[in-house]
Amino acid sequence: KVCGITNAKQVASVAEAGADILGIILVEESPRAVDSETAREIAEEAAGWGLRTVGVFADDPWEEVESLYFDLGLDIVQLHGKEAPLYVKKLVDKGLVVWKSMNVGPDFKKLKCRQFWQAGAEAVVLDAWDPELRGGTGKTCDWEVAAGLAEEGQVVLAGGLNGANVAGAIGKVRPWGIDASSCLESEVGVKDPKKLSSYVA
Repeated sequence: KVCGITNAKQVASVAEAGADILGIILVEESPRAVDSETAREIAEEAAGWGLRTVGVFADDPWEEVESLYFDLGLDIVQLHGKEAPLYVKKLVDKGLVVWKSMNVGPDFKKLKCRQFWQAGAEAVVLDAWDPELRGGTGKTCDWEVAAGLAEEGQVVLAGGLNGANVAGAIGKVRPWGIDASSCLESEVGVKDPKKLSSYVA
């Protein structure tokens, strides 16, 4: 997965690099956030290239997430806030494919991760912890912790991944998927085609 696509023009380079999934951020405080109209344009362009799309949300009413999922034609919702397992279950029961992001920091609990899988989450996204930012930090997460959880269920490894370290991360963690954003940019919100190709390769 390549996350943080900010306009439809970037979709071609993501597809040509060989990525499978593209992430669109719908969290207002993110520097990579887009409005719903831009999200629709990106999702439509991605569908034309055969890419699955993930809409990233944080602490929105679940009815709003459900509505946008179907309205924008998303394939997956990724929850990046403090959503509980019951919130995940509500969306899954409505027919949504859900990924739940968790920051591997001081308060991280493996039990919570297991609860999200039990609630029906297709995958848990393990990201780096930062006292200020939810994601896009460029920091790597604890690969030891991630490796243990990847033996239990579907883990998407995120946090500071790029062409230089991603093969090592995959070898160590054996995740179900990988996710990168800020380390693939030439500037905030603009993906660098060379960095994209290096990451996917």
